[in-house]
Amino acid sequence: MNEKKSRRAMNPLFQAGLEFQRFWGARKWMFCFIGGLAVIRWGEIRMTQDIDLCLLCGFGNEGKYINALLENFKARIPEPRNFAFTNRALLLYASS
Repeated sequence: MNEKKSRRAMNPLFQAGLEFQRFWGARKWMFCFIGGLAVIRWGEIRMTQDIDLCLLCGFGNEGKYINALLENFKARIPEPRNFAFTNRALLLYASS
């Protein structure tokens, strides 16, 4: 394989997805990609600028996951813990 082709830049959206996948996978957290990125996987092109993931943490266990995620990723909004508990969604930035 041509070395230039093997070093192609990864789509930033997929790169961010891989970062979250590695983080959650290393902790053996059960999760799945949903939304636009998942639809792209099945061949339906979508114009999306974010990644949606569903974390299967059960009811009552959310705090430990929220804490771990906020220790490792920057929140996209102020007061992310309150928002996460109220809306069951945590809005984060990948490192890229």
